[in-house]
Amino acid sequence: MVMNQQNSQPKKKPWQDDAKWALEMQPLAITQFYSELWPGARIVELDMERKNELAQAIDIGGADKMIQFPDRGLAFLGQRFRRPHQKRYDDFTLRRDRPSGMMTEFQKVVLALERGGFLAGYYAYGHVNEEEDGFIRMRILRFREFIEAVLCGDLRLGIGYNPNGSSTFWKVPFRAIPARFFLIDYAQDKPQLKLFE
Repeated sequence: MVMNQQNSQPKKKPWQDDAKWALEMQPLAITQFYSELWPGARIVELDMERKNELAQAIDIGGADKMIQFPDRGLAFLGQRFRRPHQKRYDDFTLRRDRPSGMMTEFQKVVLALERGGFLAGYYAYGHVNEEEDGFIRMRILRFREFIEAVLCGDLRLGIGYNPNGSSTFWKVPFRAIPARFFLIDYAQDKPQLKLFE
């Protein structure tokens, strides 16, 4: 771990700030989307604690949220929020490789499928507004179906590179994803929440 020489505190990595910010945006996603989509459900944060085997298995399956329905049923949700200055990026991405060798989201998902394991049912991808008090865009994908289509070659992904060299990532523009993979597609300029059956 890198130490900050001024106060001998461990220096935060950029992803730690992003993770903290995403947690701050979580209540907005619950209020604006999840509570309408899944009435009465409770959204449980799973990223907080990774010390047990169940939490690690859920992480490998691409989930960081658990949806507890009133009837005691469960579903799992992965999510990523983009900051206001990132609104020009309108594509779904998953980290592909890291020079550090640390396992990426895509590698975890493929491993889960190869082992016949757990995979999140949904993946939410939201663009936060300039005031950071709501979303200008939110899409929720049927994640397992989407990943299976990618691995079967039915959906083609491009490769992107993070400018800081931290990773490469798979990407696909949302406009290229067929409607059957969306649970919702919301745009602020079209305020009707579009649900797909």
